[in-house]
Amino acid sequence: MIQNQKNTIRDSALQGGLPHSYQDIIAFLDNNWATDGSLERIKALDTALGSPSKSVNAIFVAGTNGKSLTVSFATKLLHAEGLMVGCLREPHIVSYQERIAVNGASISQNAFTDLAQQVLTTASTHSITITSGELLTMIALLHFKQQNTDVAILEVGELNSQDPINICSPKVLAITRITDRSCALPAADSKSSEASEETATESKWRTMDELPSKPFVDAIMKLIHAESWVVSADQSKIHLQYMEDICKERGAHFAMPVRKLATLPYPFEQLHGRNAALAERLAQLYVEKFVAKDAAYMAQSLLTKPKGSRGRPPINKDAAPKRTLAQFWQEQTIESPGRFQVLPLEKPNVVLDNASNIDAIKNLLLGVRLLQYKQLVKGVALILAAHEDTFDHIELEKQLKYFFKRTSGTVIVCPVERAELAPTQRPSWNTTDIAEQLRDAKIKVRNVKNFADALELAKKSVDEQHGLIVVTGSQNIISQYHQLLSK
Repeated sequence: MIQNQKNTIRDSALQGGLPHSYQDIIAFLDNNWATDGSLERIKALDTALGSPSKSVNAIFVAGTNGKSLTVSFATKLLHAEGLMVGCLREPHIVSYQERIAVNGASISQNAFTDLAQQVLTTASTHSITITSGELLTMIALLHFKQQNTDVAILEVGELNSQDPINICSPKVLAITRITDRSCALPAADSKSSEASEETATESKWRTMDELPSKPFVDAIMKLIHAESWVVSADQSKIHLQYMEDICKERGAHFAMPVRKLATLPYPFEQLHGRNAALAERLAQLYVEKFVAKDAAYMAQSLLTKPKGSRGRPPINKDAAPKRTLAQFWQEQTIESPGRFQVLPLEKPNVVLDNASNIDAIKNLLLGVRLLQYKQLVKGVALILAAHEDTFDHIELEKQLKYFFKRTSGTVIVCPVERAELAPTQRPSWNTTDIAEQLRDAKIKVRNVKNFADALELAKKSVDEQHGLIVVTGSQNIISQYHQLLSK
């Protein structure tokens, strides 16, 4: 009955002039995650809505891991510069409004509903059929226009030429770390060293044409336009040289790659430091290349230096010392929903992380070890729920075996269930098979039928006060955790 109601809403949602409640909009979004987007279609819709894409100064963030973190960090930096900053990111955890924000504040439910109604009515009037991704993109662009944003940071999700964000032309393209998600790259050593992974990768493949990640990099570089600036935090010399060559061919500019880590509070420097450094670099590029400001502004800027100011700054006893980037990062509370999100008020303590590839799992397990250096942890319960073909099972086994050699705890595997607020759904992995494989590797593992049972078992498996429950493997399981708590 409920599904029939949703289908009725879906089929009628584009009927022009009809009022749409917030629940109607959500039902439309849940049911229209089609993959057959059309750039020509959304260009027509953009024109019909007054071309909000033309009013947006866009920054794109693309890559394998760390995109949302980079968007969040860059928003904070540019807002600190006095700019009005919009962002469109994905996915969400609790509500679709999380995807659209200005200066870090999510769009209100009323504004979200009103703008969705405007987009759907305009689409119906012009006989344009749209997908959920196209609707969200147009809501975001209209919201940014209404809020008079100076710049909008857009996270690149699906890399294809029909992605709706391609109606915007990026001033800056920031590229996070790239790992191939369809082919297993050579494993790093047990310390999860980025340097060793780079060495292993480049010792096996000597040219870009040999790298299995080439199609992914090609798709990213199609986002650039003439005069775009490109900056990357990827650590592969082959990738970086290839990006630079493409920039030269297309009249774009390639900035110095990011090598350092930003000085975030412990333990986030080791986990998110490179994403923060990338955000720092892209924000600097945008301010220096595209924001016309006077000398007084530049003197107070966190991100730039006045021309000619090299070496030790002149002594001015009357002037307050200029805040540094290192101070800025140390002042930040590093909270990004679902990205190594520590919930210390929960007992046992909980860490939520939407790690959905081996590279992200390595980073998560490193983070858990770093937590153990600073606080008492009595037992770790790692709840894993993943989609089919998410992980190379042999590599996952290797990482878990290494982790549990030094940490007391258990793995609890459960299937991915359909989460109400997670619109895309791929088949769940076979929990029986993965549990048997981990058990054969002498890893303590339990297999349960759903997440509720997994969470209950995890609470019984660790110390009530000082245990740690880690929930990871997919975005869906993070949404399920919040839904379970809200009941």
